[in-house]
Amino acid sequence: YTLQTGSVLSLDGTMVVLQLSTSDANNIKAKVGLADSAGTTFLMVNSSAITDMAGNAVVTVGGMATANFTSNRRRPNATGFDLDMDAGVLTLTFDETVNSTSLRPALITLLSSTASYTLTSWVAVAGRFSPVQSMGLTTLDMNELKRLRIGVSAGESKLLLQDNVVMNMVRLGSVAVNPAMSVSSFNADVQPPVFRTFALSMNR
Repeated sequence: YTLQTGSVLSLDGTMVVLQLSTSDANNIKAKVGLADSAGTTFLMVNSSAITDMAGNAVVTVGGMATANFTSNRRRPNATGFDLDMDAGVLTLTFDETVNSTSLRPALITLLSSTASYTLTSWVAVAGRFSPVQSMGLTTLDMNELKRLRIGVSAGESKLLLQDNVVMNMVRLGSVAVNPAMSVSSFNADVQPPVFRTFALSMNR
């Protein structure tokens, strides 16, 4: 992975300290087998990356092993959520890359000012290894949310998460969200209802 942005924290000298951008850190975490241990962490440096005080370009580095490695020890935190009641999609955003295959919808509760509902399952998730996880809500869950009038407006759309809703790439579970989080982006249901079937009894 080639770094895109970041910040230099060190002063002029023989040691350079770089602060990875959130985007670069998350992209690295999303690549399984890269920088998840000392044995999978190597550095390549292009000659245009840095110069000395006389303006001489650094000698190219082809694949240097790390002298020190610290693993990720932070649990992921949810930073926001979007709800699309028209498309039936709930999108969770975390502060780092998480693994969608570890997602546990039964630990997710949506609520309004008068009711709450805990999800039972999901249809599909977009964003396998990503800080942003978009999950399709089942027909059962969507109909229950509508029956309880949860998600009829942005003001009636809040979220609770229990511990370990999802895990990051080193299998640390996410932190609970409580009290409830307000929705970041909301899209109302505008689909007209459609008759699927009907029954008639003439036995009277």
